[in-house]
Amino acid sequence: MRARISSKNILKKCLSEMMDFNFNKSIESIVIDSRKIRHNDIFLCLQGNKSHGSDFIDEEILRKVSYIITDSKTKGDKILNVDNSNLFLNNLAKNFRKRLETKFIGITGTNGKTSTKEFLLQMLKTKFNVSCSRGNYNSLISMPLSVLECNENSDFCILEMGASKNGEIGKLCEIANPNYGVVTNISESHLKGYSNFNSLIKTKMQLFDYLSNNNGTFFQNLDDKNISVKNNDKLKSISFSILNENSDYFMKNNYNESKDNRKVLINDYEFVMPHHSKSFKYNFLCSYSIASHLGISNENIDKGLKEYDIPNGRGNIIKKNDYLIINDSYNANYKSMTQGIEDLNSITKGKYNANLFLSDMLELGEKSEFFHSKLGCFLSNLDFIDNIFLIGKRVVTTYDAIENRKVKKYYFEDLNSFFKNFRLKQIDKNSINYIKGSRSMHLNKIMEVFDVR
Repeated sequence: MRARISSKNILKKCLSEMMDFNFNKSIESIVIDSRKIRHNDIFLCLQGNKSHGSDFIDEEILRKVSYIITDSKTKGDKILNVDNSNLFLNNLAKNFRKRLETKFIGITGTNGKTSTKEFLLQMLKTKFNVSCSRGNYNSLISMPLSVLECNENSDFCILEMGASKNGEIGKLCEIANPNYGVVTNISESHLKGYSNFNSLIKTKMQLFDYLSNNNGTFFQNLDDKNISVKNNDKLKSISFSILNENSDYFMKNNYNESKDNRKVLINDYEFVMPHHSKSFKYNFLCSYSIASHLGISNENIDKGLKEYDIPNGRGNIIKKNDYLIINDSYNANYKSMTQGIEDLNSITKGKYNANLFLSDMLELGEKSEFFHSKLGCFLSNLDFIDNIFLIGKRVVTTYDAIENRKVKKYYFEDLNSFFKNFRLKQIDKNSINYIKGSRSMHLNKIMEVFDVR
């Protein structure tokens, strides 16, 4: 990971004040991965799971960098010592943020953070200078790097905020000091680091708590029962919904029962979604609510929508050799997986055969077996699926729970077993093939069987 610094003078002032040292050399980026170091970088050495960044300091790194900052006992030319490198990074980003007049927008939630961020970026940049976190830079290590990348001339900076443990969203808010925020949705996912689901909800809603105490603006998804807010004098709350016509921003789905269910109305203005999925519509509505509130016209929002490219692995639709493939392999939990499969029904409409390629849903903690079994029960009730290919050690529970005899089901312990035994002739051409699984399962590799590389 690296933070490419555009506001170099502000960074140097922050560093000098924090370390009582004159940073007079050129600084291009702050890097925490020794393999990514280039000339004039600062190498910030952090403690990893198995090693410390300072373990990789060698002559080549010393030749390239302007400075090395570490909490190890390493000494030498260009090396500056701090008490705690992780805490130093957080405090550096916090001090950097205080010097900016830029308004910050925080986005958290179980699903849709990146898509909402990318939608919003396309909308806001039609009128404003905008900085934005790259990829999924949303943790206590990577989000501070995103803050440091913010250009001082930006009107807005959009940040993803992720959490894997109790209280982490609150810590990210203390660093980023957001002016606006949204929790896209909350469901039972990434439970491994939490004592229970309520503690996950409480952590996600720390963004709301922070905005409530700091005169911020919160955008509320009225359709998610887990997002419950109490208005107060210090908070401005703006609502959006697909179900509640009384919301500030209401999306009418399947406008006029159009044959093209990508068409929607938001407050009487028509948009055409790039995708049929319900989750995409929610992500767009969420982004629309923020952009419209900040003064972006419907015409510019529509322009941003047309320029939006679906990130790889987040529902890309690919036609290859008479097969229609939906690559939704970036990540998975029970809610996103079942929603994605339900969305298939709106695409097939009896015209296509549908095949599912599904893998383990990870980070569910002690509820892993429960949700994998529940997925099998869900799949048993579908009448538009021909074949289900299940890959991974946990989805054997899903396989056992599928009782629909009209569906052909196949189980593979891992991808190697899948590639060894799967034959493309098992599925019909002119079919829709949906690929979904947790990112570390590498289900995107299944694209290779369709000759998509």
